[in-house]
Amino acid sequence: MSILNKNRRDSIIEAKNILKEDGIFGKKTKATLYDVCKNYSLNIIKKYILRGIINNIIFDTKNNPNINTKKKIEGVLKDLRRY
Repeated sequence: MSILNKNRRDSIIEAKNILKEDGIFGKKTKATLYDVCKNYSLNIIKKYILRGIINNIIFDTKNNPNINTKKKIEGVLKDLRRY
């Protein structure tokens, strides 16, 4: 969502600033999601969320030889096709 908000750091609109990645869906995340939904189509939002998921999988698994990163991404893509 931060990418869709152009990675702003000093916006007077709090919902447009970069979110702290802490795994918590709190007030700031909810406000940012609401702002993104007002400004972008569902297809664009899904596209960028998917990019984020893939990037996180690559980052989290790239140094672990016991995890097949490509297979993990394919599994996630298969699961997400339902949505």
